[in-house]
Amino acid sequence: MDSHQIKIRTLENEIQMDLLNIDKLELIYSGFQGKKLIGDIIPKYNIFSGLDNYLKIEKDDQIYEYKFLVENEPQENKLIELIMIWENLGYDISNIKINK
Repeated sequence: MDSHQIKIRTLENEIQMDLLNIDKLELIYSGFQGKKLIGDIIPKYNIFSGLDNYLKIEKDDQIYEYKFLVENEPQENKLIELIMIWENLGYDISNIKINK
């Protein structure tokens, strides 16, 4: 996979899309599996399941929505690095929210 593509692996199949051809990308990232969360809304020192991360892609009048799992901190770092690459390549990342 190169920096101009997004790959989604589900239980059933694998989808690969060119970022140049999508209409809108929305991503909300909250954490990796087992991450200790400290905050006002979430009870202090709660352990994050990793399953509440969200991805929505709009392409050719189709909407693709997924919840996704990040298994550990190195994967989290790769995701954040990839988003920074997308920004440097000029992609619109205004609908990407990182809750860290």
